[in-house]
This record gives sequence, structure tokens and C-alpha cells, in this order.
Amino acid sequence: MNTLYDADILEWSEHQATLLRRRAAGELVNEAELDWPNIAEEIESVGNEQVHAVASFLARAPGARSSGPSDGGAGFSSPRSVRISMRRSASSSRAWQKRDS
Repeated sequence: MNTLYDADILEWSEHQATLLRRRAAGELVNEAELDWPNIAEEIESVGNEQVHAVASFLARAPGARSSGPSDGGAGFSSPRSVRISMRRSASSSRAWQKRDS
């Protein structure tokens, strides 16, 4: 089955973004037009691309170190270690925001 997602991802993404914005504004949209499986896949993909970009940048940074027993696993030798660090940082940031509220 050839879908708009398969044929023209740019047109698909613009259409999906328009539908999501309309829905977020409280407007009724045709739910059948929302391509939830591919929307979820694309959102997940963006997150993974960002993690890989950060991991790659950190691996090339001057003084980069790899994760190992001597540093308690604090290095950034893999996308997984970057993802874990990013989650800890976000959690810590949310805690500070709640404290300051």
C-alpha cells in the first residue's frame, strides 16, 4: 500500500502538523487523517537522532573520555550513556523548577 508517508514525507509531515495544531487548538479534525503510527515513529526518530548527534559530538570533543570503571560510568561513550545523562539532567531541571515555584 503506497501512502502519502511513503510517497512524499514532506507533504505528509506538513499535513500531519496542520492537523495536530488544529486539534491542539480544540478544533475537530478527521481522526482518520491522523497517521498515529508514523507520527509516533517520527517523533521517536527525532529524539534518537538528537541523542546520536550529541554522542558523536562528545566523542569528537577535545578531551573526550570513554566510560569505564575508573570514572564510575560517567563518560559518554555511547548513545545510551548520553540518553541516560540527558534524562538525569531533565529530571534534575524539573526538580529545580518545582522547588523555585
